[in-house]
Amino acid sequence: MIILNGGSYYPDSQEIDLYWISKVKKDELIVFIPSATTRSQEEYFEFFKQKMSQYGVFNITYADLYKDWEIARNAKVIYIAGGNTYKLLDIMRKSGFGDFLKHEAQNTMIIGNSAGAVVLGKDIRTTNDNDIIGIEDTRGLGLVDYSICPHYTEEKKDRLIKLADILKHTIIGIPEKSGFIIDKNKVSKIGFIKDFYR
Repeated sequence: MIILNGGSYYPDSQEIDLYWISKVKKDELIVFIPSATTRSQEEYFEFFKQKMSQYGVFNITYADLYKDWEIARNAKVIYIAGGNTYKLLDIMRKSGFGDFLKHEAQNTMIIGNSAGAVVLGKDIRTTNDNDIIGIEDTRGLGLVDYSICPHYTEEKKDRLIKLADILKHTIIGIPEKSGFIIDKNKVSKIGFIKDFYR
């Protein structure tokens, strides 16, 4: 299962969170990926833990893609958090974590929030972030068959229409508080989702 979150946490993400939490047993591990953050990874992890505690979910750890992410191999859920999309894709490539996700996509629940959602798509040029890395190859992991724009608002519409024509594939605009769920080839939408077709 892949869940794309438009860029929100509890309480705004409650409907999205309750969907995937209902499918996780208490003893199953949730691994949080804060590597895209421009702040402290530990601070971001504490923020996430506090939000998840509102649901009574506590079996959470985090993996640092800059060091050792092997704990992710034991996860039922891999939750990829937001931050800078270019930074996230760069470290996913360099660490091998992106290849790991492609291999494990059928066996693990993968949740992408904001930048974490963008990298799961076909191309990351749909991001709202600046390229602080200098990436020439903007292809995402391709775990879903379109590109994703989180934090979608109507102000982004014209840019995404033009970009869909350049990329030659569909772009999904996901506002905050909205989610896009792919579960065994069945697609469900929470909130408003905007599709931009080529």
